[in-house]
This record gives sequence, C-alpha cells and structure tokens, in this order.
Amino acid sequence: MASKRKSANNEYDSVYFLKVLLYLLLGTVWLAFDGKKYIPVGIIAGILIAQHERLQLDRKIEYAMLIVGGLLGMIGIGLTFWL
Repeated sequence: MASKRKSANNEYDSVYFLKVLLYLLLGTVWLAFDGKKYIPVGIIAGILIAQHERLQLDRKIEYAMLIVGGLLGMIGIGLTFWL
C-alpha cells in the first residue's frame, strides 16, 4: 500500500489569496521627494521577492498585481514615504 503524500505545490486558496493581496499592497509603496512620487520602491522589492520566492504563484500574476498596485499607488491609494 502506497502512502499518500501531499505535494508542496498544493496550496490552500486562502494562502494564494493572501499572496496576491500582499503583492498588490506591496506595489502601492512609493518614495516621494518634494511632493512628487518618483521611485516605486514596492514594485522593485516585489520583483526581487517574486524571483526568489520558494513557493511561487504564477509569476505573471505576481507581476500583474505589482503593476496594478503601482498604478493605484501612483494615483494616491497606498503608502508613500516622503523625503
């Protein structure tokens, strides 16, 4: 009788949703100087995390969520660090 093993690639829906939400929120983080947003810090960090994450979602979905978050952050929804 063979024992049943759970594959490492099988994730719960809640974990998948949490990762998508975190990538979306991470994309909204911007760095601003003199009242204007210049550097999308969250997108840069998100791309680095997406490349080195062990249990990956589809990388295209991760990048899409980062871009949507970046656009939301650019229009004013999200977290901005002022210098």
